[in-house]
Amino acid sequence: MQRFHEIAVILNPTSGRGKAAKLREKVRALLSGCTELIHWYETEYPGHATELARNIPETSECLVVVGGDGTVNEAVNGLLGKEVPLAVLPVGSGNDFARALGLPFNYRKAYEVLCKKAVKRIDVGLVNGRYYPNALGLGFDADVVVESNKICRLRGILIYLYAVVKNIFKYRPYRVKVHLDGRTVEKKILLLTVANGISLGGGFLLTPTAKNDDGLFDVCIIEAMPKLLIFWHLPKVFWGGHVKMKQTSMFQARKVVVEAVTPIAGHVDGELLGTTDHVYRAEILPRALPVIWNAEQQQNG
Repeated sequence: MQRFHEIAVILNPTSGRGKAAKLREKVRALLSGCTELIHWYETEYPGHATELARNIPETSECLVVVGGDGTVNEAVNGLLGKEVPLAVLPVGSGNDFARALGLPFNYRKAYEVLCKKAVKRIDVGLVNGRYYPNALGLGFDADVVVESNKICRLRGILIYLYAVVKNIFKYRPYRVKVHLDGRTVEKKILLLTVANGISLGGGFLLTPTAKNDDGLFDVCIIEAMPKLLIFWHLPKVFWGGHVKMKQTSMFQARKVVVEAVTPIAGHVDGELLGTTDHVYRAEILPRALPVIWNAEQQQNG
């Protein structure tokens, strides 16, 4: 195990429906074993992780986020440009960013990865003024985010599955024009994903071959289809089988502009951007963020 001299920690006590709060003291004791000095912070309201990350000491050797994708997203929006590596102990509902870094979802095993201090640089997306390290989702999956935020009793993937089923029944297609590095396509869509990572929504592999350090977005467009077909095809996104469907188009691009005829909901990393915008402009910032990742899994894979 390699020790740090100084680290900063941001814990979101509401992550994982309160799981992070219950693990607080265990995580703190664990992290004390790999560093001489901890700057410990906890979020108190939406957007707080951005403020906290922006103000961590420049002497920190890394910023450890104890939370889920939403907390990571907020932290990235405050951390970018500091050249402080980001590490994650995933205790959220989805943990898609952690999946893209090859991290175990068990916080103790993720801690073991942290202690190996393997750093690489990954790309970051920027859409309508908001940075995101994992994925932008428009249409159906953003509508799912709106619905999942209303759910209090379920946890993990069950939250998303319930919200997905509920939204299928009230689903409406969106007509969009998509500009991809100068190429333009027009479609009536179910959903559109502009991704840096392989999954979103807690394991939906919409862009299963995405690489977060290649300087390119992976773009998945699934065209509108009848509700019964949505139910039939939905399981395919868990293993990436949807990419072979005739309703699916896959692209790569550095810049993506989506223009919708009617307002279309959008989210980044499970955090709602809004429900009334017609236009989303996304660009990729190559290798803008240093992260601690599971390099051994990549080598073994």
